[in-house]
Amino acid sequence: MPPPDPVPQSLRAFTHPAYRNVYDPDLLPDGRMLFGTENMPSHGDWKAEVLLLAQDCGIVKHLIERIRIRHPCPHGYGESVQTNAKLSSLQRIAPLPTPVLYGSVVGSLWRRGENKTGAPPAWNEVLPSYCVPMVRWVVTTMTNVRAIACLGPYSWIGVMSAANRTYRFKKDGFEEHREFRDGEKWIDVDVPSYPPTAHGSRRVRVFAMWHPGARVSYDLLAMNRANLSKYIRNGAPAVQR
Repeated sequence: MPPPDPVPQSLRAFTHPAYRNVYDPDLLPDGRMLFGTENMPSHGDWKAEVLLLAQDCGIVKHLIERIRIRHPCPHGYGESVQTNAKLSSLQRIAPLPTPVLYGSVVGSLWRRGENKTGAPPAWNEVLPSYCVPMVRWVVTTMTNVRAIACLGPYSWIGVMSAANRTYRFKKDGFEEHREFRDGEKWIDVDVPSYPPTAHGSRRVRVFAMWHPGARVSYDLLAMNRANLSKYIRNGAPAVQR
């Protein structure tokens, strides 16, 4: 389902040479969904307590083709996409105890070109100018959110940056936290509201998790989800600060 509040014009109007924004006048200017995965079963609840944040939507030529053939939801999830298929499978193997919102750290942006894997293009440019305000707006809009599960390092960087936190990949960053080998590993952060308000921020617990497309066992992916599920069942309520 689409977000309860309209996506801010600053996000809808964002442009960059490496991407096409789904709200581009030549694409879906009147679209309401921010994330292309909001219509994925059990993964599109803006009232959810958990945000699953992956890397990106994919390459824009696929969106253009779906618009051309009048697909009923061109900016929607594809069952054939490996990440989506694995997430659906994991939901059956290690179900989370609550609906979630599943999105991307680059929100409504689709890659130009043919390369559909690897680091998001022009990452150091779009991170501060688009990803940070987008993540802040999503956390502000998800009034019940208590946890963010970062599916891969770029979503981790996006959330840490949105929370004005430094990040490192080795000692106290993503590579260590995603393992969960020594018990639960997470970081509590305060994410400022967007647009800025007098309330300031919302505290969330951030989990670093393996990306569903990673070449790791289902057992390891399921272990990640088990620790997240434990927190959902036993953790503190959402806190507006």
